[in-house]
Amino acid sequence: MDDNILITNKEVGKFEQREDGVYLAIYRDTKDEYDFSEIKKEIIRKGVVNSDFDQIRKIWEEATGEPVKIADYFERYDTLKDKYIDVSISENEMEAYLSLGVPEGLVEIKLNDVLYKLYEYGVEKGIDEDTIQKLIDSGQPVRNAVVAKGKPVVNGKDANIEILVDLDKSAKPLITEDGSVDFRNINLIKIVDKDQLLAVKEPATEGEAGYSVTGRVTPPRAGEDILMPRGRNTYLSEDGLQLFSEIIGNVFYEDGVLNVENVYVVRGNVDFSIGNISYPGDVVINGDVKADFSVHTEGNIVVRGTVEAAEIVSTSGNIEVKNCLLYTSD
Repeated sequence: MDDNILITNKEVGKFEQREDGVYLAIYRDTKDEYDFSEIKKEIIRKGVVNSDFDQIRKIWEEATGEPVKIADYFERYDTLKDKYIDVSISENEMEAYLSLGVPEGLVEIKLNDVLYKLYEYGVEKGIDEDTIQKLIDSGQPVRNAVVAKGKPVVNGKDANIEILVDLDKSAKPLITEDGSVDFRNINLIKIVDKDQLLAVKEPATEGEAGYSVTGRVTPPRAGEDILMPRGRNTYLSEDGLQLFSEIIGNVFYEDGVLNVENVYVVRGNVDFSIGNISYPGDVVINGDVKADFSVHTEGNIVVRGTVEAAEIVSTSGNIEVKNCLLYTSD
């Protein structure tokens, strides 16, 4: 390995030792392939611990390719400092610990010395330089202080769809102002307007990769997508995240999708199980309309059974009871 080459596998720059000091050149055609943090790490990894990285960053940013003096001499990491610097890594490699002894005589521990040892032990990510500097400045012995942390993987969230309309088909009798309960008005029909927002989707996320202090990357599990429940007479927004009604009508959930129909179909009788009907479209009743119940609509009414003493009103459509066609008056 040539210690004069800044990045070993691809020459980004080069050190040069001259009589009057150490010079560094950075080459523009390759420097943009690397982040400055990688340049800094590579210099310290080579054992150079007296680098002025503010000056080196300026040389790296300008990248003229011309040698610039950065120091009077190379100061290499002194292995005598191993006595005072100890690095360890947790079993799951998510934390790195630093222990410091109090230097004796002329020995002085600096930040770059500690970084050199961390890199030597394979610690590459999540290093907290501010914490390391504070520990050094304290001048006190340090035992197993956390100086690097990995990042736990964050798996993606599954897509989620929120239905914004009331689909509850359970009978809810009307409670009147005097406190009495009207069992003939139980609000089973769920009417929506044209262009009404029916549902919104929160898309799945990819998640965020995690990493250990040694640089081992854990890819996330991406969230699972789900389809919008688009049924009859509905449409999606351009981004596919909102579902709207195309018409005024009755909204209901069937076969996993939301549908809107202009025709409201009663499969049985209009009685206490269905309640009174007030609807803006057409109504088809496959059974009977029981006594004291009412059907009010703006469209056509078809009753396939009988009509007892009930109120059947259409403001602008036809009324058909069995095979008898009745026209409403204006």
